[in-house]
Amino acid sequence: MTDKRELDVSSILLEGELTLPRAAELKEALSNALAAADGVTVKFGEVEAVDLSFLQLLCSLHRSALKLDKQLRFEGDIPNAFNVAADEAGFTRLMGCGRGNEGNCLWAKKRRDVYNAGPLRS
Repeated sequence: MTDKRELDVSSILLEGELTLPRAAELKEALSNALAAADGVTVKFGEVEAVDLSFLQLLCSLHRSALKLDKQLRFEGDIPNAFNVAADEAGFTRLMGCGRGNEGNCLWAKKRRDVYNAGPLRS
């Protein structure tokens, strides 16, 4: 018998400038979304800019989700600004960081290939 329990998932729409001046606001929103459910679905609207602070927030959110045995996934198109920021910050890697499920790393090359191919569904 398979457990088909529906997961309670928070959905969060991120748009605008995902940069240092908004880091505290973004951290609170992402943390609250993770605390409120079994997982978080991140959707992107019109993203104007992404910087290192946002990439670090996503990495922290992902690590927290793994630690809490919760899910993190992206839905819809990944903004080009996200891909550019990840590449410029040196986040792109061939393997995960070793802190969790290697096949689920946000920055692993095989995941990045999926990002670049268009919509990502987890």
